[in-house]
Amino acid sequence: MHIPELPLVLKKIGIDQDGDARLSLSEFLDFVQSCIMSELPEPFVAEIRKAHAAAAAAAPDGAVDRRAAAALLASLGIAISSPAVREELMEVMDADGSGDASAEEVITCIGMMRRTQLDLEAVARAFSSAAGENMALLSATRLSEFLGLSVADANDLIFLADMDRFEDKDDMALTANKATIDMEELHNVIMHWA
Repeated sequence: MHIPELPLVLKKIGIDQDGDARLSLSEFLDFVQSCIMSELPEPFVAEIRKAHAAAAAAAPDGAVDRRAAAALLASLGIAISSPAVREELMEVMDADGSGDASAEEVITCIGMMRRTQLDLEAVARAFSSAAGENMALLSATRLSEFLGLSVADANDLIFLADMDRFEDKDDMALTANKATIDMEELHNVIMHWA
């Protein structure tokens, strides 16, 4: 791409919102935000703010700590059963490291969770399309056809993604000949290696 074409591309894809052929900090931040989080419906944002205000009012110091933030999410119908996942989520939510979650941090976190959910749904649709009749597993041959990779590259990708190969050590030769990945493994490799 030639540099003179870049402003047209930025405008066409909606990053250059004011069409001035320059990318302001605000436009850049809006673009980054759209990549990592999904917009939430205004009524739901209002519900989050109301629930956050109630949680803050109930706290002795007026702060929504990690435990209260997890309870706040649960009150909104977002239950996180794994303690490890909940702790990791709280680390992400407490963006400023203050130990408490502001309403904006909670809204951002939920928007990021929604973006991940939408991405997973898109991967599931793509996986179903690529897997064909065998909806559960994707072989290197089908993956190479779907992504336009060489079979060798698809095999390498499957090798990186296929966690099931570690489950039955007595059957390693058979597993190597029938290497496949499921939808969750494909999602993991896309999210972690992209």
